[in-house]
Amino acid sequence: MEVVCTILAGGNREHLIGGAINSCRKHVDHYLIIDTGPSAEEAISLARQMLRMDCTVVKYPGEFDCATARNFCLQIAAQHGFDWALILDTDERLQCDPREFRLILEQTAADIVLISDDLLTYKKDKVFRLPARGYWDGPVHEGFVYTGGGEVTIMLNARFHEMPKPEQESANLLNFVERQCEQAIKDYPDNPRWHYYLGDCLSQRGLHQQAHEEFLLSSQLSKWD
Repeated sequence: MEVVCTILAGGNREHLIGGAINSCRKHVDHYLIIDTGPSAEEAISLARQMLRMDCTVVKYPGEFDCATARNFCLQIAAQHGFDWALILDTDERLQCDPREFRLILEQTAADIVLISDDLLTYKKDKVFRLPARGYWDGPVHEGFVYTGGGEVTIMLNARFHEMPKPEQESANLLNFVERQCEQAIKDYPDNPRWHYYLGDCLSQRGLHQQAHEEFLLSSQLSKWD
């Protein structure tokens, strides 16, 4: 069984990528680093120094889009013959016993493995049997659309930790997500997902009445969870 960790390198994340790599050194067999542009140069250089032959760098084609880039990661990982792909962001740290991690992948019949954050507030699709049976979708808060019809399981004793973002970076990200959600609502007014995430943005800004209205719209439009 061959497991690869895929990491999107970009956004001047050279101060973060080393921690992501080290958190899963004993869990995976190889690293697939996706070069998303000039802002990735230092991060890629550091990854190559750390990993040497255990690292493959692939240039991402075209204009960056997170969902499309994640799909590209899974596609390239499958083309290289890996059995499983762990998707890890540069600001994420995997926390679990490496032997248990690999044993679960060897024994499970599932196609996707969810892992909880270290505060147990939410779960992410983190490990994918290859070739992936589905695709990532969405301009922000991208979600995995599963088309395989098989099992999805949770790695109960595993966690991931997300490193805190600097205040200005968090503010910039909030502005970006809010703009993307507003545009998505114009494009897909009946999709409850974007009303929910716009409500989340408004709530973070302290605009609780407007946030409530968006959350209410989300719940009225669908049973989306």
